[in-house]
Amino acid sequence: MSEPTAPLRFYVFFLHDKIEGEHVYAIVQQNELPHRLQKFQESAYAGAMSLNRDWGKLYIPEAELDRFMELTGNRLAPEVEMHVDGGGAKNKGCLGFLMGK
Repeated sequence: MSEPTAPLRFYVFFLHDKIEGEHVYAIVQQNELPHRLQKFQESAYAGAMSLNRDWGKLYIPEAELDRFMELTGNRLAPEVEMHVDGGGAKNKGCLGFLMGK
């Protein structure tokens, strides 16, 4: 029987506007940093009020935090709470497709 694996933990970064979001995301892609992006889209309904005005959220694995902070010049601060992916390290969680599942 295999031992249970620890869940993957991610630092969450809010990207507040399009310029910041596209710049940070380009850095992440150019350096092939494992990540997950949740981009907030505009409402398809004209006149619908959007309470969420941020550009998106970027999830960076705990093991890659130092590298991410170095690449972005320590300009971003992660949220206080971390996202924990219950899939665990064995399944590589939501980053399985990026990390060679």
